[in-house]
Amino acid sequence: MSIGRAVREATLALYRTGTVGALSCLAIGASLLLIGMFAQLLDGARLTAASLKDRIEVEIYLRDGATRRAATALAEDLRSLDGVRTVDYIDKAAATEEFEAMFGKDLLSALSTNPLPASLRIGFEPDASVRSAAEAVSALAADHRDVEQVETGDAWLSQVERVVDLGLWVGLLLTTLLCLACGFAVSNTAKLMVLAQRDAIEIMRVVGASNAFIRTTFMMGGGLQGTAGGFLAALAVTIGSPLWAAAVPVESALSTSLIGVGLIALGAILGVLGSWASLSRVLQAIA
Repeated sequence: MSIGRAVREATLALYRTGTVGALSCLAIGASLLLIGMFAQLLDGARLTAASLKDRIEVEIYLRDGATRRAATALAEDLRSLDGVRTVDYIDKAAATEEFEAMFGKDLLSALSTNPLPASLRIGFEPDASVRSAAEAVSALAADHRDVEQVETGDAWLSQVERVVDLGLWVGLLLTTLLCLACGFAVSNTAKLMVLAQRDAIEIMRVVGASNAFIRTTFMMGGGLQGTAGGFLAALAVTIGSPLWAAAVPVESALSTSLIGVGLIALGAILGVLGSWASLSRVLQAIA
């Protein structure tokens, strides 16, 4: 029995399922659509987390007597640390400008001297472990004779990393559950396809078809069904992405075409696996 014959038989078997097959394709497509939407949401969350990390900074406040040369030397040591991207020197005049831009000039105008210290502002690489890098910065600067205080924002760093880790694990869990649900739908449909064509299977056996050929035929049928569901999901993602983006304003680096190809491939894989999982018991039952 040739592969071409198996493909033709799989197509006919899928066609004979009629409404049941069509509804199963729609169910698979709906499950895959959720996976596609969730992939966009996860990617958007990843970009948002990277953006938050990009904004995290550690402020090192210098003593009043610290010279610019000493601050520059300390900045060079800080730049050598892993995960540190930028080290900017903020003198007293620049600190005053920033303060006045945020709170107005009235608060400082009544004072005879500028109370704001010079500082070093450290930025981190987005893909670095910001908490570890901040701890390294704090450890290096804490005992320096020209450092008055190190503001790392430990509570903020812990919260950001906790939210990012939780979002990652929840996303992986929900994606796994959606894939299992999609595979379960394909598996049940494969059972219906096999049971509905018991007579056809007996005829295939009479004419010499092996169990391997029968399994191949129905696994291909499951693959075709999953591919059809993936195509429907890809079409829905392409059409609905503008509406989805308007309702949930989360930027994603994943293009709709890339997601569409991934959904079609995932549908085909789940279709084959779902059919394979259900065939052995069903074939034994009708043997």
